[in-house]
Amino acid sequence: MFEILKSINWNIVVSILILLALWAANAHIQELPKMIRDMLKQTREYKSNHDLQIESYFRQVSNDELEKLLSKWTYFITDMDNAAKEMDSESGQTKLIELEHKTIMYGSPRTVYALAAMQHSLYSNNSNSYKLMMYMATVACSLKKDFTGYEISPVSLIEIKINDFDDYKKQFVKYYEEIQKEISEAEKAGYVK
Repeated sequence: MFEILKSINWNIVVSILILLALWAANAHIQELPKMIRDMLKQTREYKSNHDLQIESYFRQVSNDELEKLLSKWTYFITDMDNAAKEMDSESGQTKLIELEHKTIMYGSPRTVYALAAMQHSLYSNNSNSYKLMMYMATVACSLKKDFTGYEISPVSLIEIKINDFDDYKKQFVKYYEEIQKEISEAEKAGYVK
């Protein structure tokens, strides 16, 4: 028996074993890109399906609420004088808090951020009435996109209501650009997804 083991050329045996190991490793390595591709595809499909389920749920549950919410924000733009008087009252403040609450519940991340930016501007006393109108129009337009998928410009929304819009157009466009820049920077920073 020892003579047989001595007569075997171990170099050949080791070479054959190495070749078999390399062949097996090569077979697995060739499958590796496909496995990674399938895994990434599965992850994307899961995320996409998850997002669709969330969107479907909110569309189903909140369609009426979102419509009412959009209507209330649009009211601020279309009837500014009465809306301002109403918001100065105690019951108006309660309605505003409820409106904020529902906007947070049913609005997209972009809508919620626009609301947060508006509130921050109010609390820091850095805004004037025209910029506040632009914030409100931005929230209303963002809700319209959430609800219908249609995108309109907040400047157009204000132009509908302001009689002397041409006199203030540059100011409104400036505020619009500032707000859009603020939202874009928030998106880049990851605050809005």
